[in-house]
Amino acid sequence: MRAKFRYIVNSMQGLNGTEKILLIFLSSALFVFLVLGIIVLVNFIKLQRSIMRAATNIEEFTHKATQLSELMKKTGPLFKLFSASSDLLHKRKK
Repeated sequence: MRAKFRYIVNSMQGLNGTEKILLIFLSSALFVFLVLGIIVLVNFIKLQRSIMRAATNIEEFTHKATQLSELMKKTGPLFKLFSASSDLLHKRKK
């Protein structure tokens, strides 16, 4: 590890002041972009998970709604029969 550090320090000795400042500036900018990229990636993964949960909930809701509509189709005539007989009973009472 020390050998690598010495190599870096020795390689920077050949640079003038402007080149050192530019090297530090570019290294800092790359570090900032790396950190921002990681933050964006983590937030994207969180967003993707929440979208997947919402899609699952919507899928379950549509499945239940489909089942309810099929049940209403099957019991519709029976409901009409009961409502018609109820209407007849109410008319007779008046």
